[in-house]
Parts: sequence; C-alpha cells; structure tokens
Amino acid sequence: MTLYHDTDLTSLPFVDIKDKTKLPEASGVYIVVDADLKPLYIGKSVNMRRRWYTHYLASRFCQMEGVKILYMCLNREVIEFAEFQLIAHYKPYWNKRKGKSGFMPKSEVLRLSHDVWRIGEALRHYRQTTNIRQALEPLIRESSATLAKRDAEYASILNSISKGSQT
Repeated sequence: MTLYHDTDLTSLPFVDIKDKTKLPEASGVYIVVDADLKPLYIGKSVNMRRRWYTHYLASRFCQMEGVKILYMCLNREVIEFAEFQLIAHYKPYWNKRKGKSGFMPKSEVLRLSHDVWRIGEALRHYRQTTNIRQALEPLIRESSATLAKRDAEYASILNSISKGSQT
C-alpha cells in the first residue's frame, strides 16, 4: 500500500496559483502550499485543471503571496485514498466543512466516506458468498471498538464540563 503522506513535497511538480491553467488535465491530488511549503488546502479531482477554473478558494489563494499548487497525477481509483491520507497527516486549515455544530474537519468527513468505501470493497470481495454478515464482521468489530472509544472520550469531556459548571 502506498503511503502518500510520506511524499516529499519538494519533489512534486507545481504551478504558481496565478498560473493554475497550467495544471494537467489529469486526475490526481493537489496540495495548495504557502511560500514555506506549508499545506493550506488539499483536494482531489478527475481533472485538476478544470477543477481550478471554478474552485471556490482560487480567488482567496490568488491574493496571497508565494502560493503554489503542488500536484500528483494519480489513477481515479486511488485519489480519494491519497487525499484522505494527506489531509489526515497535514490537517490543513482550509480543509474544513461546516456542520450543524460548527466546523467538521474534511479529514473526518473523508474518514467516514473511507469506511463506507471499505464496506463496499468487502461486499464486492464477498459477492460470491451468501453470508454478508461474515463479509462485514471484521469491519463491524473494528467500527464498534472505534465508536466505543469515541463515546468514552465524549463522556469524559462532558463530565469535565459539567463539573466545571457546578463550581
């Protein structure tokens, strides 16, 4: 399995944000970086050049000095996974989605979509079997353990908050 977050950013091809029309018409993952190569935003597209014609952050990034778009041309099958790894590793500021209770990091949204993708892969792998429960059992166990850990963390936080409000 390729670990995209281990990629040396200095080795990636890039274009200046103002020259975004020079991006390749290819599928891949792009990383918007500042002058110090700090990732500001990470995304994916089946056509990176077309994506940046209408990207909602393009005008904002064009106003900043030294911003570049690094990119990796990748097969469509792996761009979501690569994007997920890179966002989880770098946690760029601009990769946030507004949720009902504030901002939900895009890495969390991608983690959830990756879980759904894994379920789909398990179903495809076991489509010849009639026992779907057997196909999904490992994923169910893993998800249950993760949810139990999150529930315990949330309970601890709520407990701390309620103790603080009682004093």
